[in-house]
Amino acid sequence: MQKTAAFLFLLRETGWCLLQFLLPPTLSPRANRVAGRVRRAQLYSNCKVCLPLTAIMTETFKKAAEEVKVLKQKPDQGELTALYGLYKQATSGDVNIERPGFLDFAGKAKWDAWNAQKCLSKDEAMTAYVALVEKLKGKYGI
Repeated sequence: MQKTAAFLFLLRETGWCLLQFLLPPTLSPRANRVAGRVRRAQLYSNCKVCLPLTAIMTETFKKAAEEVKVLKQKPDQGELTALYGLYKQATSGDVNIERPGFLDFAGKAKWDAWNAQKCLSKDEAMTAYVALVEKLKGKYGI
C-alpha cells in the first residue's frame, strides 16, 4: 500500500496524465514549461484516468484511518500527535482556528501538530498519513 500511495502522490504532484502526450509542444523551452503546467492542471481536472486515482488515494487514506484504530498497541504520544496533524491537514487543510488557551495543554499539542503540517497539500498529507500508518502497523502490528 505504501508504494501505491507514493506512486499516486508522484502522479498527482507531477501532473502526469496520459492525455498530456497528445498535445503539441510549444516552441521555446520556457514557454513549453509554462504551457505544460497549464495543460497538466487543465487535464488533471478532467482526465478520466487521473480522477479515479484520486478516488483510490482517498479510499487508501480512509482505510489507513480505520486500520490505525485497531493496532495491537497504542502508539506513543509523538506518533499520535503526528497522526493527528496529518489527518487534520488531509481532511481540513491548513489551520483555520486560533491556538487554544494557556491551560489547554492537549488542545495546544494538537494545534501545534496540525500547524506543523500547514505547508502540505491535502494529497501530500494523505500520502504521509498512509505512510506513517504503514510504519506503525509494522512496528505495533495489527
